Amino acid sequence: MSGASATGLVSRMDGAGWVSRRPDATDGRGVVVEMTDLGRQVLAEVAAVRTSLLAARLGALSPEQRVRISAALPALRELERKWGEDRGVALR
Repeated sequence: MSGASATGLVSRMDGAGWVSRRPDATDGRGVVVEMTDLGRQVLAEVAAVRTSLLAARLGALSPEQRVRISAALPALRELERKWGEDRGVALR
């Protein structure tokens, strides 16, 4: 994502009240972005809907298919972790 795209995204989230911005005290060129209580609430609601939709779709699979997907999760988590490390992002 380009810097301009990130700035636009943060501006839209700030306008919606999901994040707040303040100058970085240690770097006058930087801005610190923090999630607001409203942002945390919206994130939790979106995650709940996503979890519900995913559960419904997984429920349509056979038990064997679900076992195979479950077995692949550790490798997928490792790929995600490495992807984040390559970009300087700590993924949990």
